[in-house]
Amino acid sequence: LYDGSFEDWTSSTALRFYTVLSGALAKTSTAGLIRGQRGSYSAKYTAGATNDYFSISSNTYPHLLDLMGKTISFKAWAYLKLLTMLTL
Repeated sequence: LYDGSFEDWTSSTALRFYTVLSGALAKTSTAGLIRGQRGSYSAKYTAGATNDYFSISSNTYPHLLDLMGKTISFKAWAYLKLLTMLTL
């Protein structure tokens, strides 16, 4: 995926090509929370009271359409307050 290590920010709360439903997204450089090839920043997402999320789609990043009909492997690192809080 484009910017899988969450390095490309347009501001401290806006990750380029990603959309936030609700909740709060923040750029962080906290030690221990950085992963990826470039490894300078990560995305800290704080959900609100509803099932919130942030995502990337072909509407904001059309190159995702190149993956149609292909098998991909997806790996993620997530630090959760509660184990039941994550869906990939």
